[in-house]
Amino acid sequence: TMSQAPKATWPLKGVTAMVADQKGFLWVIRGNRVEKLTNRGASTGIAIASLARPERLTIGKRGKLHVFDDSTLQVHIFENLSASPVLSSTFGALGGIYSGVVGKVAPDKLLPKCAGLALDSSDNLYLAWGGVAPVAGTDLRSYSPSGSMRWQLLGHTFVACGGFDPGT
Repeated sequence: TMSQAPKATWPLKGVTAMVADQKGFLWVIRGNRVEKLTNRGASTGIAIASLARPERLTIGKRGKLHVFDDSTLQVHIFENLSASPVLSSTFGALGGIYSGVVGKVAPDKLLPKCAGLALDSSDNLYLAWGGVAPVAGTDLRSYSPSGSMRWQLLGHTFVACGGFDPGT
């Protein structure tokens, strides 16, 4: 309706990131937990507590929850979101840029302090870093569903957070 009047409001204390799934539930990061809420902010009792430092999250068209964990520098992918989420896979080398030869850049070596995480309508993965130490500039990356890098853009510091249009 383009109305600026909210349909509902509720407090979300301690929430640092949020995404809605296809069924209208909200997934939020609160501290070191990922919690599933109703579309009115009530707890469903479903949570993921296995990640040490979840930072960003997104849900693709196939209904899989992707969460970037700053402690492992990986994207953790969860399925079975309606009942009890199960870790189905991870993306990125364990330890990211600090794995193998420390500091050696490689497509699967993710960086700390992820600023943005998204999936498009083809389930291509997008990651963004920038403006937060230790990343001195901006690093935007896109990966295919199979995990190969599609493209990477590097630039000066200007990104504080990433936002993506899943339709494009």
